[in-house]
Amino acid sequence: MTGRIFVLSVSKVSFSYQRRLRGGRRMQELRTGDRAFIRELNTSIVLDCIRKHEPVSRAEIARITGLGRSTVSGIVAALQESGLVVSAGTAPSTGGRKPDLLALAENAFFAVGIKIEPQHVRAALTDLRGAVIAESVTSLHGKESDHVLAGLRTVYDELTVRLPSSSVLGVGIALPGLVDPAAGLSIDPHFFRWRNLPLRDAAEKMWQLPVWVENDARAGALGEKWALSSDADPSFLFVTVGVGIGAGIVLKGELMEGGLVGAGHLGHTTVVLDGLPCHCGLRGCLETVANDAALLRAANAGSHTRYDSVTQVFQAARAGDGAARAAIEQAASYLALSIANVVKVTGISRVVLGGESAVAGGPLLVDVLRRILKDLVFAETREQVVVQPSRLGNAVWQVGAAALVLEALYTPPIYATTNPVLERVMGNAPS
Repeated sequence: MTGRIFVLSVSKVSFSYQRRLRGGRRMQELRTGDRAFIRELNTSIVLDCIRKHEPVSRAEIARITGLGRSTVSGIVAALQESGLVVSAGTAPSTGGRKPDLLALAENAFFAVGIKIEPQHVRAALTDLRGAVIAESVTSLHGKESDHVLAGLRTVYDELTVRLPSSSVLGVGIALPGLVDPAAGLSIDPHFFRWRNLPLRDAAEKMWQLPVWVENDARAGALGEKWALSSDADPSFLFVTVGVGIGAGIVLKGELMEGGLVGAGHLGHTTVVLDGLPCHCGLRGCLETVANDAALLRAANAGSHTRYDSVTQVFQAARAGDGAARAAIEQAASYLALSIANVVKVTGISRVVLGGESAVAGGPLLVDVLRRILKDLVFAETREQVVVQPSRLGNAVWQVGAAALVLEALYTPPIYATTNPVLERVMGNAPS
């Protein structure tokens, strides 16, 4: 998020607009108000209005957006010609001709979202609403970049083999570690053997498509945002618990970021001074006491039973095993400590849990974390803090990665760059 609010006046419309750039954090100059800019701006506004209110009439679009009816009609005609928007019946008459209703086209265009994991590459094909159409997964045969690029190619080919190439709008890639979305770099992925890999450039060369890269936890937060109902609180903290621990902070519908890479790395907040060394180079990080490895270590240290997975630990805790329960309580205590600090700094009241351990832990982990967290926040806000599981389960990563593409489609391109997704389907369509 840029941290600034710009007020534009286009076609007699004034609106406040706050949005992160395609690449992330860096400020760019606002685009000048030339014909192409105004066309793209109004097209994005109308398209996003149709997405949020479908089925919707042209008159309603004009009322909601403030654009003139003739402007809306011209844009709708171009959107229909491109195949993005279709007729969806008619609305009841209010005294004259029944108004035509408009909706996004079904299965005309798609986004691909890919999650890179230590052992696998998982991908999903989504429609224009972010709904998953198909999924693919492949194993990785090495930790080097060529193995990962081969995995990316495999899942992409499996998902798109029967699709016209023109129907794929772009690809979003979510991966662990430090990521610089602005430069398209995977700086330090922790689990792989590279540094400062220009992943976006390599993927765009491979597919000849627009590509976005993002930290996996932050992409997960974006996926959770897309799963929200329209009346849900648009501010929340998305926390992923698994091999690593990460987070994405969504404030009023926007994924928060600053001027440094590493936003959302909750797992590397310090919770134990002079604690265990962490793979990031620091000591006493949350990951060292609350990730999967730490949970297994604590459970096995206190039990005569040998646990080989966190799923087994949670199953044992549900069955009444005291050592397993104590290990979960300990990990949740450290996790709650970091989360409580974020809640008190941001004022966010809703915490969403995702990740492999969150799915395995289910209601047990949610209940334990909720109970501990309430004792670590202000008494006056204790009853307002909500902890809940992700609505998307393990699909949240792929949906979030695909949402990087979809957000570009629906985002007015107010900075000194064009909208690569809208350009791909609209070309030079008249406004």
